[in-house]
Amino acid sequence: KAMDSNGLSDPFVAVQIMPCTTKATEKRTAVVKKNCNPVFKECFSYHGITERELSTYTLRLQVYDRDRVTHDDFIGEVIHPLSEVQINTCTQMHKYLKPHQEV
Repeated sequence: KAMDSNGLSDPFVAVQIMPCTTKATEKRTAVVKKNCNPVFKECFSYHGITERELSTYTLRLQVYDRDRVTHDDFIGEVIHPLSEVQINTCTQMHKYLKPHQEV
């Protein structure tokens, strides 16, 4: 989704394991400049998650448009069960973004 006046966006993804909201569970991708259809080829590692947590926690992927002048603009998000993510390997996902969701 174009968020900038030039008809493009500078998107990045904020990755969180929910319901944890500590800095240790929050990670970010690099910004993909001037792109409305970005591909993020990054892997993230989380340690210390139990089997029980894997079955109940979710992965929240929030996409923002990086804005150097004002705050970053929210574009959309995906909430995905952590139990459906392949553990110990990079997982490739193709998801449509949704508006902000309460968790």
